[in-house]
Amino acid sequence: MNYLSFSFSALSIIMSIIVFIKNILNARMNFGIKYDGLIIDDQKQEAMFVKFSFINHSSKPITVLNIIILDQHKKRYNGNISEEYKVQDGEVIPISLEVKREFHNDPIKKYPYKSFPLPITIAPNSNFSNYIGFYFPGMDAFTIKHYSQMFLYFQTTEGNFFVNFEPSSQPFELDRYSQFFLAQTFKFYKHKDMLEKNISLNYTDKIKKR
Repeated sequence: MNYLSFSFSALSIIMSIIVFIKNILNARMNFGIKYDGLIIDDQKQEAMFVKFSFINHSSKPITVLNIIILDQHKKRYNGNISEEYKVQDGEVIPISLEVKREFHNDPIKKYPYKSFPLPITIAPNSNFSNYIGFYFPGMDAFTIKHYSQMFLYFQTTEGNFFVNFEPSSQPFELDRYSQFFLAQTFKFYKHKDMLEKNISLNYTDKIKKR
Protein backbone atom coordinates (compact mmCIF):
# COMPACT_ATOMS: atom_id res chain seq x y z
CA MET A 1 0.00 0.00 0.00
CA ASN A 2 2.77 2.37 0.95
CA TYR A 3 4.59 1.53 -2.28
CA LEU A 4 1.41 2.19 -4.30
CA SER A 5 0.85 5.52 -2.56
CA PHE A 6 4.46 6.49 -3.17
CA SER A 7 4.14 5.57 -6.86
CA PHE A 8 1.02 7.72 -7.27
CA SER A 9 2.70 10.63 -5.45
CA ALA A 10 5.81 10.34 -7.60
CA LEU A 11 3.71 10.17 -10.78
CA SER A 12 1.72 13.22 -9.68
CA ILE A 13 4.91 15.19 -9.06
CA ILE A 14 6.34 14.17 -12.45
CA MET A 15 3.13 15.19 -14.23
CA SER A 16 3.12 18.53 -12.41
CA ILE A 17 6.72 19.17 -13.48
CA ILE A 18 5.90 18.26 -17.09
CA VAL A 19 2.90 20.63 -17.11
CA PHE A 20 5.00 23.37 -15.50
CA ILE A 21 7.76 23.04 -18.10
CA LYS A 22 5.20 22.89 -20.93
CA ASN A 23 3.56 26.09 -19.70
CA ILE A 24 6.93 27.84 -19.60
CA LEU A 25 7.74 26.73 -23.15
CA ASN A 26 4.30 27.75 -24.45
CA ALA A 27 4.64 31.19 -22.85
CA ARG A 28 7.89 31.94 -24.64
CA MET A 29 7.81 34.72 -27.20
CA ASN A 30 7.17 33.45 -30.73
CA PHE A 31 5.94 36.49 -32.66
CA GLY A 32 5.50 36.39 -36.45
CA ILE A 33 5.57 39.48 -38.67
CA LYS A 34 5.07 40.06 -42.37
CA TYR A 35 4.12 43.08 -44.48
CA ASP A 36 2.55 43.47 -47.90
CA GLY A 37 4.79 44.74 -50.65
CA LEU A 38 2.46 47.44 -51.94
CA ILE A 39 3.16 50.62 -49.97
CA ILE A 40 0.42 53.24 -50.36
CA ASP A 41 1.49 56.88 -50.22
CA ASP A 42 -0.99 59.69 -49.58
CA GLN A 43 0.45 63.15 -50.05
CA LYS A 44 -2.66 64.92 -48.78
CA GLN A 45 -2.82 63.03 -45.48
CA GLU A 46 0.99 63.01 -45.24
CA ALA A 47 0.83 59.27 -44.70
CA MET A 48 2.45 56.08 -45.88
CA PHE A 49 0.29 53.00 -45.36
CA VAL A 50 1.81 49.57 -44.79
CA LYS A 51 -0.31 46.45 -44.35
CA PHE A 52 1.07 44.29 -41.54
CA SER A 53 0.13 40.79 -40.46
CA PHE A 54 1.06 39.63 -36.95
CA ILE A 55 0.73 36.15 -35.47
CA ASN A 56 1.31 35.27 -31.82
CA HIS A 57 2.38 31.65 -31.30
CA SER A 58 2.56 32.02 -27.53
CA SER A 59 0.24 31.45 -24.58
CA LYS A 60 0.94 35.05 -23.50
CA PRO A 61 -0.50 38.15 -25.19
CA ILE A 62 1.91 40.59 -26.81
CA THR A 63 1.33 44.30 -27.39
CA VAL A 64 2.98 46.27 -30.19
CA LEU A 65 3.58 49.62 -28.52
CA ASN A 66 5.32 51.47 -31.33
CA ILE A 67 6.88 51.02 -34.78
CA ILE A 68 9.34 53.47 -36.32
CA ILE A 69 10.58 53.37 -39.92
CA LEU A 70 14.36 53.90 -40.05
CA ASP A 71 16.81 54.30 -42.90
CA GLN A 72 19.45 51.77 -43.99
CA HIS A 73 21.74 52.95 -41.16
CA LYS A 74 19.00 52.48 -38.53
CA LYS A 75 18.61 56.24 -38.17
CA ARG A 76 15.41 58.29 -38.06
CA TYR A 77 14.30 60.19 -41.15
CA ASN A 78 14.68 63.98 -40.77
CA GLY A 79 13.31 65.61 -37.64
CA ASN A 80 9.96 67.00 -38.75
CA ILE A 81 7.11 67.03 -36.24
CA SER A 82 3.55 66.94 -37.56
CA GLU A 83 1.36 69.74 -36.24
CA GLU A 84 -1.72 67.62 -36.90
CA TYR A 85 -0.56 64.21 -35.68
CA LYS A 86 2.09 65.30 -33.14
CA VAL A 87 4.55 62.62 -34.30
CA GLN A 88 7.87 62.68 -36.14
CA ASP A 89 8.85 61.34 -39.57
CA GLY A 90 8.49 57.57 -39.75
CA GLU A 91 6.35 57.25 -36.61
CA VAL A 92 2.88 55.73 -36.49
CA ILE A 93 -0.01 58.17 -36.97
CA PRO A 94 -2.07 57.93 -33.75
CA ILE A 95 -5.50 58.15 -35.40
CA SER A 96 -7.38 55.97 -37.88
CA LEU A 97 -7.24 57.23 -41.47
CA GLU A 98 -8.88 56.22 -44.72
CA VAL A 99 -6.40 54.16 -46.73
CA LYS A 100 -6.07 55.84 -50.12
CA ARG A 101 -3.47 57.08 -52.57
CA GLU A 102 -3.59 60.76 -53.46
CA PHE A 103 -0.49 62.13 -55.20
CA HIS A 104 -0.27 65.34 -57.24
CA ASN A 105 -2.67 65.09 -60.21
CA ASP A 106 -2.86 61.30 -60.27
CA PRO A 107 -6.37 59.81 -59.96
CA ILE A 108 -7.31 59.22 -56.32
CA LYS A 109 -7.36 55.53 -55.49
CA LYS A 110 -9.33 54.43 -52.43
CA TYR A 111 -9.04 51.10 -50.62
CA PRO A 112 -11.72 49.46 -48.44
CA TYR A 113 -9.63 49.82 -45.28
CA LYS A 114 -8.99 52.14 -42.35
CA SER A 115 -5.55 52.36 -40.79
CA PHE A 116 -5.15 51.06 -37.25
CA PRO A 117 -3.34 53.17 -34.62
CA LEU A 118 -1.06 51.70 -31.96
CA PRO A 119 -0.92 50.07 -29.49
CA ILE A 120 -2.17 46.71 -30.80
CA THR A 121 -2.52 43.69 -28.52
CA ILE A 122 -2.42 40.26 -30.14
CA ALA A 123 -4.07 37.66 -27.93
CA PRO A 124 -2.44 34.27 -27.24
CA ASN A 125 -2.38 31.95 -30.27
CA SER A 126 -4.14 34.46 -32.52
CA ASN A 127 -3.36 36.82 -35.38
CA PHE A 128 -4.02 40.37 -36.55
CA SER A 129 -3.85 42.03 -39.97
CA ASN A 130 -4.46 45.65 -40.96
CA TYR A 131 -2.91 48.77 -42.44
CA ILE A 132 -0.82 51.04 -40.22
CA GLY A 133 -0.21 54.65 -41.23
CA PHE A 134 3.20 56.33 -40.86
CA TYR A 135 3.79 60.08 -41.01
CA PHE A 136 5.88 61.36 -43.92
CA PRO A 137 5.30 64.93 -45.19
CA GLY A 138 5.36 66.20 -48.77
CA MET A 139 6.74 63.74 -51.30
CA ASP A 140 8.72 61.77 -48.71
CA ALA A 141 6.29 58.82 -48.59
CA PHE A 142 6.41 58.49 -52.39
CA THR A 143 10.21 58.61 -52.32
CA ILE A 144 10.75 56.27 -49.39
CA LYS A 145 8.43 53.53 -50.62
CA HIS A 146 10.87 52.94 -53.50
CA TYR A 147 13.83 52.40 -51.20
CA SER A 148 15.20 48.87 -51.20
CA GLN A 149 16.71 48.73 -47.72
CA MET A 150 15.27 50.13 -44.51
CA PHE A 151 14.50 48.95 -41.00
CA LEU A 152 11.49 48.86 -38.71
CA TYR A 153 12.11 49.43 -35.01
CA PHE A 154 9.50 47.49 -33.02
CA GLN A 155 8.77 48.29 -29.38
CA THR A 156 6.68 45.60 -27.67
CA THR A 157 5.81 44.41 -24.18
CA GLU A 158 8.26 41.53 -24.72
CA GLY A 159 11.16 43.73 -25.82
CA ASN A 160 12.44 45.85 -28.70
CA PHE A 161 13.93 44.63 -31.97
CA PHE A 162 14.72 45.51 -35.58
CA VAL A 163 12.94 44.13 -38.65
CA ASN A 164 14.36 44.36 -42.17
CA PHE A 165 12.07 46.49 -44.33
CA GLU A 166 12.63 46.10 -48.07
CA PRO A 167 9.33 46.79 -49.87
CA SER A 168 10.76 47.64 -53.29
CA SER A 169 12.92 44.51 -53.59
CA GLN A 170 10.31 41.85 -52.78
CA PRO A 171 8.44 39.46 -55.14
CA PHE A 172 4.80 40.28 -55.83
CA GLU A 173 1.62 38.41 -56.73
CA LEU A 174 -1.80 39.61 -57.86
CA ASP A 175 -4.32 40.89 -55.32
CA ARG A 176 -7.98 41.81 -55.74
CA TYR A 177 -7.77 45.34 -54.33
CA SER A 178 -4.18 46.50 -54.56
CA GLN A 179 -3.27 44.63 -57.78
CA PHE A 180 -0.09 43.46 -56.07
CA PHE A 181 0.86 42.04 -52.70
CA LEU A 182 4.06 40.75 -51.18
CA ALA A 183 4.58 37.01 -51.59
CA GLN A 184 6.26 36.65 -48.23
CA THR A 185 6.01 34.26 -45.30
CA PHE A 186 6.07 35.22 -41.64
CA LYS A 187 9.39 35.84 -39.97
CA PHE A 188 9.32 34.90 -36.30
CA TYR A 189 11.02 36.73 -33.46
CA LYS A 190 11.92 35.29 -30.07
CA HIS A 191 13.47 36.64 -26.88
CA LYS A 192 16.95 35.98 -28.26
CA ASP A 193 16.24 38.57 -30.98
CA MET A 194 15.45 41.34 -28.48
CA LEU A 195 17.86 44.24 -27.95
CA GLU A 196 19.52 44.22 -24.56
CA LYS A 197 18.60 47.84 -23.88
CA ASN A 198 16.76 50.78 -25.41
CA ILE A 199 18.74 52.52 -28.12
CA SER A 200 19.11 56.15 -29.11
CA LEU A 201 17.86 56.71 -32.65
CA ASN A 202 19.85 59.46 -34.37
CA TYR A 203 18.62 61.41 -37.38
CA THR A 204 19.70 60.88 -40.98
CA ASP A 205 20.28 63.59 -43.55
CA LYS A 206 17.40 64.98 -45.59
CA ILE A 207 15.59 62.37 -47.65
CA LYS A 208 17.01 62.16 -51.14
CA LYS A 209 15.16 61.19 -54.28
CA ARG A 210 16.33 57.99 -55.94
